[in-house]
Amino acid sequence: MILPTRHRSDRLLVAASLLIAGCATMSNTLAQDLAYERVRQCQHVSNIILQRIDPDGRVWVEMRNGTAGYAEWQECMRQAGVDQASARKGPVAGSSVPPPAAASSPMNGPLTAPHWNVGEEWAFRWEGPAGRGTYIISFVREERLDGLPCYVVKTGQNESFYRQDDLALVRETRDGAVTSVSVPPRPQFEWPLTVGKRWEQVVTLERRQDRTTTETPWSWEVQSEETITVPAGTFRTVRIDARNQRTGAPIYEMWYAPEVKWWVRLREHLRSGTQERELIGFRMRGA
Repeated sequence: MILPTRHRSDRLLVAASLLIAGCATMSNTLAQDLAYERVRQCQHVSNIILQRIDPDGRVWVEMRNGTAGYAEWQECMRQAGVDQASARKGPVAGSSVPPPAAASSPMNGPLTAPHWNVGEEWAFRWEGPAGRGTYIISFVREERLDGLPCYVVKTGQNESFYRQDDLALVRETRDGAVTSVSVPPRPQFEWPLTVGKRWEQVVTLERRQDRTTTETPWSWEVQSEETITVPAGTFRTVRIDARNQRTGAPIYEMWYAPEVKWWVRLREHLRSGTQERELIGFRMRGA
C-alpha cells in the first residue's frame, strides 16, 4: 500500500503499511522492531531513504529521484514479511528481553497465574491451511465487565478480554463491537499448573455477528514439562492438551512458558487442517 503525503521538485515521501500492528508504550514497540528488521533486509535498494517507523509498524521512506527503486523495495519488503512469517532461529532484532538459555532441570514447583503489566507485547508467526503471516498482541488496559476484572489485549482492530484471576477468555470485540462471548468464560488454565492436572468445562460460544451458538464440552490436561525452541528463543514450558470431552478429538496443544507469561507455541487442529503459531518476539514490563 502506498500513501503519498507530499511532493517536492526532487523528492517523494511515502509510507508502506506492514502486515503487523502494535501498541505504543515506551521505546520501540514490537511492531517497530519487526519493521526495522524488514527494512535492514532491504537497505540495498537504491534511492530509498528511511525517514521513520511509526509505533504501528508503518514505514516512511523518502525518494530523491522520483519513484526509482520503489517497486523493487516494495517487493523486497513483501519478501521480508514472508521470511518473518517463516520458521527461523533467533529473537526479533531489538528485543528488550533476551531469551532464556536452554534448560533441562524441572521447574521449581507448581506454576501460578501471572500478573500482566500494561505495555507487555507478544509477536507471533502463524502458518496453516490459509497461508502464513505475523501478528502482535498487546496488553493495553484493565477493564471491568459486569464487575469482573479483566485484562484487555489488542490485535489490530480486535480486542480479547481475559479474566484476571485465571486468564479465562471472556469475550472478543472488533472495532468496539462484541463479536463473541464465552459462557462461562473459557478456562484455558487452572492454576496452579502441575503435570497431570485436568479440568473440564462445557462452554457455550455466542457469536453475536451471525447470531449462532456452539456448545463444546472442553477438557484440558497438563501433559508434561518440556524445553522447546521457537524463533524467540528456548524456553521451559508446560504442555497443555485440549480436547472435545464428548468425542475425544484434539482441539489444540499449547506450550505455556512462565518466562513470558503466555504460550510460546500453539498447534490448533482445524477442520481445514493443522495451524501452528510460534513466538518470534516479546516485551515484558516492570510492575
